[in-house]
Amino acid sequence: MIQGTVVRNPAFGRFALAFGLSTAAGVFLGLIGPFGSYLNDTAPTRIAYSVGVFWIATLLYGVAVPAAARWASGARIPLWVWGPAVIAIVAIPVAAVSRVAALSLWPFVARVGLLEWYGQSLTISVASLVGALLVRRAFARSGTVPVEAPAIPADRIGADVLCLQMEDHYVRVHTQRGSDLVLMPMAQAIAAMAGREGLRVHRSWWVARDAVEAVVPAGRQWKLRLKGGLEAPVSRTNTARLREAGWL
Repeated sequence: MIQGTVVRNPAFGRFALAFGLSTAAGVFLGLIGPFGSYLNDTAPTRIAYSVGVFWIATLLYGVAVPAAARWASGARIPLWVWGPAVIAIVAIPVAAVSRVAALSLWPFVARVGLLEWYGQSLTISVASLVGALLVRRAFARSGTVPVEAPAIPADRIGADVLCLQMEDHYVRVHTQRGSDLVLMPMAQAIAAMAGREGLRVHRSWWVARDAVEAVVPAGRQWKLRLKGGLEAPVSRTNTARLREAGWL
């Protein structure tokens, strides 16, 4: 039986946490006024400007980073390669938005060069993302694996499970009746499937053998079509193992 913390609307929880952190960061920077901005206007005006910029940055990074992570996972590109690149690229529109907003409030900031402005935006972005990641991990660890908390209703466990899909700190358990998100490590979710014939076909996917209806070629890789129409990708590193097991 899979046990953990059921998350009925994790998207809302991530949204609330991200914007809560960005609001707090905006208030903090508005108060201390980094890079000499403490000389700009009053504290309430600086706070409103900082919070607004942080909200926009949260939206941009909130879309770009998960999308890049999913793509990089499929392409097996390590975090240290794609992470800095995504941060540096997204910092460009963040810097542009913050500069336009700042010029509308304080025209004299035009004396700050574009490269210097970008460097300041990049520095704040990196610091904020690292802080948000640490806080998020702390939240995840504090809520992982309660002693007596069934992750999914009893009638949706066992033979009903088609596959497991890793989503950040969560595991989505797909069944023929729908899916649920569970806050737990992927390895622990797979261990809970002991007794079911299945394989980890991708870094983010475990599939039950009896859930596979067809094997679909996808370029140089494969996909497994499951009951209900769901498709699970097969990574290149697992192709040989699936062939040996008679799946392909």
